[in-house]
Amino acid sequence: MGGGAVFFYLIGGGRLTGPAGLSDVNEELVNAYRVVKSEVELLIGELQKHKSLHTKEHYYAVRAQPYIEGIDGAARTIYLNKTGYNGLYRVNRSGHFNVPFGMYKNPSIFDPESLRRASTALQNAVIEVKCFRTAIDEAVGGDFLYLDPPYIPLSATANFTSYLPGGFGFQDQEDLSECLRNANKRGVEFVLSNSYTDEVCRLYREFQIHRVSATRRINCDGSKRGIVDEAIVCSFELSGNLSEREMEEAV
Repeated sequence: MGGGAVFFYLIGGGRLTGPAGLSDVNEELVNAYRVVKSEVELLIGELQKHKSLHTKEHYYAVRAQPYIEGIDGAARTIYLNKTGYNGLYRVNRSGHFNVPFGMYKNPSIFDPESLRRASTALQNAVIEVKCFRTAIDEAVGGDFLYLDPPYIPLSATANFTSYLPGGFGFQDQEDLSECLRNANKRGVEFVLSNSYTDEVCRLYREFQIHRVSATRRINCDGSKRGIVDEAIVCSFELSGNLSEREMEEAV
């Protein structure tokens, strides 16, 4: 699910009118979306408390707290995401969030109206903790899937898999492509985002692979943030003349 960008893009443009399933293996992320959906006003109240207390000391005190399910846990997740370094989500091998404090002069932390609009958009969505294998295996003919896995690294030093303890290795990438291949045989259509690498082109060689430019914003060296090539893998032919810019905006 990640940031849910494609879901919000589709529903905001009136392209998605039926039920949707949103899933992720990260329990904290799923909890945050569930609270936004069902308890948005209480969540806004908790976030306001964090905003009024925000300091470097408060950040590290909140970071040291264990994650708990519910409104307090959702507020913690959002607060740390909005005030941590570059909006990064990373955990150590023990599963503890370990992103350092972000040196922002005046972080917004939250926008009440954006949260309320997100809550409205999520009303017909089923939000679950689920691995990609289960989510894909449950899809039936006529379903459409969008998948945003941890990207295959562009170099040995660019490897980032610390979204959860255990990471997301190349075997997972291979399993993902095989699951999608089997689902497509059942009549399931999909779009997948990943880095544009030889490995991605090999894993999805029988599908449509579009090369698009995207802006990377997370790098410890600011001079290395910029435009990189990403792959948009489609199980179907795109209709019309969809430009690279339109694909970038959608995904």
